[in-house]
Amino acid sequence: MAADYARMVAELQAFYDFTGKSVILVGAGAGKFIDACRGAKHLVAVDQDAEVLGQFERALRVRGMQGKASVICAEFLEVAARGDVVYFEFCFHEMADPLAALRHACDLAPEVLVFDHLPGSPWTYYTNEEDKVRRSTSVITSGGVQRRETHQGAQRFRNHAELQAMLAQGEPVCLERIEAFREESEIVIPMSYGLALLRGPGAG
Repeated sequence: MAADYARMVAELQAFYDFTGKSVILVGAGAGKFIDACRGAKHLVAVDQDAEVLGQFERALRVRGMQGKASVICAEFLEVAARGDVVYFEFCFHEMADPLAALRHACDLAPEVLVFDHLPGSPWTYYTNEEDKVRRSTSVITSGGVQRRETHQGAQRFRNHAELQAMLAQGEPVCLERIEAFREESEIVIPMSYGLALLRGPGAG
């Protein structure tokens, strides 16, 4: 995302303290938010994309965190590792079955943390993910939420070509929708996102 990652890391750190925790990070990506997990006791990073996990491992090495982390290239429902918290990083809406993913997360850890897009976000219109986000948010809302926060940010691009490159791997409708920006520069698309902490059955 072409977003303010430093700000988002600060919001994440203010919402949840990873210090001393064994963290199962789902949707590890390239490690854009890894600084929030510096204080974790151990980190298990999960992603289905082996190439992206390679970038995540490089981010760990740059920060000297490789000794406290391991990576798993798999679908989340295949993961058996247990920890103190399962942390979904901008991927819960991408789960084929969000309810099954939440139940599995509750089996693996007493706490579940979700950092993800929210319904009504202009950015999810351009990425064509409105239905996915509505569905996943509905599952979160019904899942015993202890705390929630909402935030407003933005995706910023110098021009249409940069925005197009960002969405090149998406569905054709994404490219159709961003045609409105073809002649624009310094493009700013509002993005709504939030944090939610859920406690699994039997959590203290």
